[in-house]
Amino acid sequence: MISREARHRIRRAASAGASILVLLAAVSPFPCAAQKIYKNVAPDGTVSYTDTPQQNSTSETVTTIAPPPSEGEHEPLKAAITVYEWEILVDAVSRFCQTQVPSTATAVLAAKSEWMERNADLRARKITVLHQLLTNEQLVGLATQATQTNVSILRRIEAAPLAEKTKWCQSAPRQFAAYGLDPMSHPVLVATLQNFKTPR
Repeated sequence: MISREARHRIRRAASAGASILVLLAAVSPFPCAAQKIYKNVAPDGTVSYTDTPQQNSTSETVTTIAPPPSEGEHEPLKAAITVYEWEILVDAVSRFCQTQVPSTATAVLAAKSEWMERNADLRARKITVLHQLLTNEQLVGLATQATQTNVSILRRIEAAPLAEKTKWCQSAPRQFAAYGLDPMSHPVLVATLQNFKTPR
């Protein structure tokens, strides 16, 4: 059985996972603040983002304009679930547009591939965190809930007139890179996953 906190997080994602509906509109304005983070390049070329410079790596200060961290971005499980939700959402939207509005498929699939590639490291770290902190039963519950949420939302959009679906799918590639779906716009979340240590 999935934990109460995970269910709450999934429900929040469903309403925010009405993030899918965020794709219908422009990203809502968030209060922004300048935030200093460090882009660290290790000798082997691995790139990480942290709030402090790392030893044994080349560090470059990057000032970002970003909203303050969302609740839970500093908690590994919540950060991993957030990346999982975004990944599922990007995949579901691309499949939806491919079948419902084929004229947008090429652009949407290219944007999906770019999103998956750009976030490959975080997606891999998300898997590590989820497998370390959740049981197999909880993982299945999480996947089932995410699928049901997306199916429910996509069914409502599927019922919309073709012109609305087309407009929605045409905006999807931009939305994949927007704050709401771009992990790199959430440096605290990125650092949380990159710094996760397996519990002993």
